[in-house]
Amino acid sequence: MALSKQLLEEKEKLAKQASELKEQALKEIREANELELKAKDEKIAQMAKSIEDAKRKAEQGSMQIQGEALELAIESWLSSQFPFDTVDEVKKGAFGADCVLMNTTEMYGALQGIAGSSAIVHIDALELPDGLDENE
Repeated sequence: MALSKQLLEEKEKLAKQASELKEQALKEIREANELELKAKDEKIAQMAKSIEDAKRKAEQGSMQIQGEALELAIESWLSSQFPFDTVDEVKKGAFGADCVLMNTTEMYGALQGIAGSSAIVHIDALELPDGLDENE
């Protein structure tokens, strides 16, 4: 009997150790999974931020392209309305007007009371001339 009691105690001891090892292994697996999930959540957050940045840059670029297209339309319209005058582009990023209309004909100068000299008109794309529709 003493032997079977000893065997029973040994069996219980081994079962307890197995249970503790199992619990420890499960705990380690849970911790590893939690770290993995946190890393994935962080990666998703970074990707979402990158997507928002890309959207903002795309919208900004789109607005810039629209502005440049409007400037070209204004320059074209001015050239057609004033064929003897000079329409000059203002460099991108420069402060002030988007283009410059230089009156170089004496006929227009005389009408404006500045015979023989040039008149310069600064045109900004935000201030559309009459007759120029931004949808054209």
